[in-house]
Amino acid sequence: MSAAEKVAIVERSVEPKVGIGSFAYRYAIGFRGFDPGRPMSISDFLDTAARGGWEGVQLCENLGYANRSDADLAVAPAQAERLQLFVEIGFNGLTDKNLGRHLDLAEMFGWDLIRVVVGETGVEETLKILRSALPRLCSQGITLGLENHFDLTMDQLLSIVRQLGDEHVEIIFDTTNGMGFPEEPQEDIVKAEPCLVLIHIKDYTIRKPKGRSRLFCDRCRIGQRHAGSPRRAAPRRRRAESAFDHS
Repeated sequence: MSAAEKVAIVERSVEPKVGIGSFAYRYAIGFRGFDPGRPMSISDFLDTAARGGWEGVQLCENLGYANRSDADLAVAPAQAERLQLFVEIGFNGLTDKNLGRHLDLAEMFGWDLIRVVVGETGVEETLKILRSALPRLCSQGITLGLENHFDLTMDQLLSIVRQLGDEHVEIIFDTTNGMGFPEEPQEDIVKAEPCLVLIHIKDYTIRKPKGRSRLFCDRCRIGQRHAGSPRRAAPRRRRAESAFDHS
């Protein structure tokens, strides 16, 4: 399985379920500085996931779904249900407004897990926002997963989760994102395991070209090189997601 095939392994019951995240199609969807011409829509993404045999999807910020009208978005849950796909959502940039919008969407469409990349929000502001949101997370039965990215270290994220002390706020571990500090994925996943809800899996090689002072990271097959496979770790609750190249 290649890095471009980003998948999600989700443990909800006895049998794991496998899904795909929207960042698997970053070039088909497009991003700042790259226009694919005809960007993949949410409907296209759901159809593609179902045709590929995946059991669920994670809609992330690259699809821009949160900026669409509720009426436009209402088509997606109905389509996902028809295709028998579970749905998770995610966003980058924690603010009261952004979180509130995603909680509204989760309530409207019955989604129960929100992935959050904190972004530029610091530890204290993150704690303030999440403390305020806890009653609603509990009443809606929503799990919020804080993903290690390039903003806060794993220790900082764990500190936030422990200070909140509520199972509705947990950790999403990405095997590659800790390189921004840098952190070792094998060590971080052990730290995160007690409050782990999802795992994003990718792998990479690190090389230094001859005559160059910089190090280069290249994607590769899972288990081939640096990050390896986090099979020894298991989510504390109901699911673990693995996503290739979910940066």
